[in-house]
Amino acid sequence: MAPIPGGLNISWKSVVTSKQDKYVVVYIRYDTGRPVNIETREPRVTLQGLYPGAGYEIKVYALSHSLLSEPHISFTAVYPSPIRNLTIERVVDNKVTLSWLPPQESLFTGYVIRSAKTSSSTYFVPSSNCDFVPSGIGPTATTNRAVGRKSPTSQTRLTFWKN
Repeated sequence: MAPIPGGLNISWKSVVTSKQDKYVVVYIRYDTGRPVNIETREPRVTLQGLYPGAGYEIKVYALSHSLLSEPHISFTAVYPSPIRNLTIERVVDNKVTLSWLPPQESLFTGYVIRSAKTSSSTYFVPSSNCDFVPSGIGPTATTNRAVGRKSPTSQTRLTFWKN
């Protein structure tokens, strides 16, 4: 199972001791509880149009002679939507003030900020904040930085810049 923007790629291996007529995939959005069923003859499915940042319970059943197998159950989340308008507000000595607008139409619990010099530093910023001032970065350091969004079980690709 792999998150993709706006969805999930799911694949599985069938049991070789029996012949499956098809598979039934049931996905349930964690915060709404609404199940959706998909039938397929292939051992894979791409779920698209899922809500950004939402967690999903995934159940995969084999269907043979009109009987469902025991499900394989897993939980994963879809990537949250991206932040907007990332801005470097100020640079004073060894402090950089960042600001951004929150994602639109997305579930998320906060932001992940990474600063890499000789060793990586990762900061978690709660979803109620849209600015951050990392400290401890030398005044002459060239640093790669990244900001991304974090949902309860998934983290997005990061937006990078260099100063």
